[in-house]
Amino acid sequence: MNGPRWHAGDPLRGPSSDGAGYMSSGLLSAEISEDAAAALLASSGRTLAQAQDSIEASAQPRSFALAESATVTVNLRRTRATTRNVVGCFRAATARARW
Repeated sequence: MNGPRWHAGDPLRGPSSDGAGYMSSGLLSAEISEDAAAALLASSGRTLAQAQDSIEASAQPRSFALAESATVTVNLRRTRATTRNVVGCFRAATARARW
C-alpha cells in the first residue's frame, strides 16, 4: 500500500510482464488498496496516516500485530538461466591482475 501522505488516491499498479521491473529481481511483490489497508488497520485503532507518521518521525519500522489478516496467492514459473560474473585476483605485492 502507498502511504497516504505522498500517494493518496494513486491507482493500484497492474501486473508487470515477464522480465519487466521487479519481475526479474527474484523478489515477490504485492500491493493492496487504501481501502483494504484501512480495513486491516481498523481493529488496531490506528489509521494508515498515523502509522506513516510514526514511521517517518523515527525513521524506523514500527511493526504491530493486527487482528485481521490477508492472504496473497502467487503463481511462479521456474526458469533456468545462465549468468556470467567477472572474477579477478590481485596480488597485494605487485598489484597486477591475474586472470
